[in-house]
Amino acid sequence: MIISFLLIVATAALAATFLVITSLSLSGMMSFADVSATWLPFWIGDMAGIIILSPLFFSCIQLAYPHKCFTILKHIEGQSNQPTAQFKYKILLSSCLIIVTMLLTKFTQSMDSSFAIFFLVLPHMWIACTETAFPNILSLALSSIFIVFLIDLLALMDFVMVYQYTINVVAANAMFAMAIPALIAHNHQLVTRVSTDSLTQAASREHLIEQGKFELQQAIQHNRDFSILVYDIDYFKNINDTYGHDVGDAALKMLSEIAKALLRPTDLLGRLGGDEFVVLLPNTDKATACNIANRLLEHVNGTEFVSGEAFSASIGITQMREGDDFNSIFKRADNALYAAKKAGRNCIRLN
Repeated sequence: MIISFLLIVATAALAATFLVITSLSLSGMMSFADVSATWLPFWIGDMAGIIILSPLFFSCIQLAYPHKCFTILKHIEGQSNQPTAQFKYKILLSSCLIIVTMLLTKFTQSMDSSFAIFFLVLPHMWIACTETAFPNILSLALSSIFIVFLIDLLALMDFVMVYQYTINVVAANAMFAMAIPALIAHNHQLVTRVSTDSLTQAASREHLIEQGKFELQQAIQHNRDFSILVYDIDYFKNINDTYGHDVGDAALKMLSEIAKALLRPTDLLGRLGGDEFVVLLPNTDKATACNIANRLLEHVNGTEFVSGEAFSASIGITQMREGDDFNSIFKRADNALYAAKKAGRNCIRLN
């Protein structure tokens, strides 16, 4: 969207330049000989005006009529329009930088000194990466208006092209940087979706396996214990068939909340699929894992998913052995789970 906006700005400014200069030439207000020296400053100046003012106009219209008009702010990022508490200091820094660099140009009358204004990119990148869209757009407009004011006040018209280019460059960079908070937020949402099971809010299968491999590697490198607990709900298919999938889903969420409340901060609960869950137990030997499993089974047995109907679960446990990879340790825990089922369910087996 930002690339499209910048291309539209450049095209619109070029069209305006062509039409105005053509009109001036045809009406005799400008000689055709002056066109070659005039069109570029005209174009850059118009482009600076459009790139700065049009987002500000769109923003103001949207603020006045939030449900009827432009949605440019929503496309950039749908956050609050309120600036942070530090926004005024960022504006002050930008203003001081503009004053210092333009006074330097005034006293030196050097074209080289005028290029110091490009340092304005730095505070505006800071603003763009730490503020929401509207404060960014407002800060660009304020800086640009301040530059125009000082050009006239300090009689710096000989350097106006440098300042016009600066406004365009700073604004274009800020536009792209404005997308950073949105990208961070969207990436965070994506990571959360990928790593979290949407129903139970336990770790997803992919995240569980990835974290399991990592924890196993850590245990091997640091010579620590590592255990895995695998469990599922006994006769879960009967719950779905008898009471419906909504009750089954509620049961899965309920048991997930029970398990997470019992586990330590370093443990990880993940949903492997269906009603089967895995608990990663870093720095845990089989005796401690059995204690955790017994607490879990006790709380599961004490929970009713409907009036008069309590849960039961089968649990398999294993501890890391020499030469294990994640597949082997998980398979051993899964075999322990099936041993618990064969033993009559609602029990714990260690492999």
